[in-house]
Amino acid sequence: MWPLLTAILLAQVPALRAGQEIIDPEAEGRIAGQTIDSVTGAPLEGVPVVLLRPSTASGREFPEPWVADSVDATDRPISRVRTAPDGSFRFDGLEPGHYIVRSRGRWIPRRQVEVWLEEGTRSPHIQLELPAGGRIQGIVVDASGEPLPEFPVFVAGYDAGNHTNRARGKPASMPTRTDAQGRFELRWVPAGQVHVQAALNTVGYSAPVVLTIANGDHAGPIRLVVPDEREALEDARNGAAGVGVRLDFTELGPVVVSLIEDMPAGAAGIREGDLIAAVDGRATRFMTSGEFINRCRGRVGQSVRLTVRREGEEPFEVTFERALLPERTPK
Repeated sequence: MWPLLTAILLAQVPALRAGQEIIDPEAEGRIAGQTIDSVTGAPLEGVPVVLLRPSTASGREFPEPWVADSVDATDRPISRVRTAPDGSFRFDGLEPGHYIVRSRGRWIPRRQVEVWLEEGTRSPHIQLELPAGGRIQGIVVDASGEPLPEFPVFVAGYDAGNHTNRARGKPASMPTRTDAQGRFELRWVPAGQVHVQAALNTVGYSAPVVLTIANGDHAGPIRLVVPDEREALEDARNGAAGVGVRLDFTELGPVVVSLIEDMPAGAAGIREGDLIAAVDGRATRFMTSGEFINRCRGRVGQSVRLTVRREGEEPFEVTFERALLPERTPK
């Protein structure tokens, strides 16, 4: 009985096409459009598009002048979709009023269009033109050359042309994962010099591959080799030992903000304001914060070598043993 009733109810619900959302089945308004690459004119699939209502009454002479100004002046999201393979999106079931259609994503350029819907109307076709950046294809393998399936790949660092890292310790693109054969395609790669990396904090970190990307570029294939660092990463997770610094991940790399009392970094002469340029010989400027922390942490007594840059002095190295972090000390 119940499976039959469920099937009948589902049969009465219209199937939504990709990129479509129905907000109110009783309302007749519609806003529809397409996202395209501003360089090539090609449709862009998978772009996050959000529908919002403006938070203030400014500009709302018709049809809703009675709406009061918001206290926090924050636009109110109504619905989110990802565009279909042909770049299209559609919001159905809208009441009359003032709307904003906006592309939204951490590394996707923000574009928006304002729309005023009257009773029973549908908006003109909207076009959001976005610089889609570049695409990078490649394969991820282990040290023996075997493909690594379902492995994360991302842009770890991003240099827009002045030798600084605009990503500041965070991934600088929409991450992806490899397929069953270890292959991947990164999309929405920002134009500039990018440091592409495959990494999993339970397995290991590949050395970055550095590429210069322009809008519309299709680069690759590249090969990312992930060493077996499982033992060291296990130590980093469970060893409860570190060097004793608090950091700010800047465009130049990790800078010491403060030193933890009675920890080895301070005893080795590291000061506030020092830039940690490398960990065990591996440069840190375009390193993610997660990799940096995992390379600094480990077991009590394990040694670590830091390369330090200090204003007005030549770079120097310090080597010392990791010590138990205060927050991990048994009560």
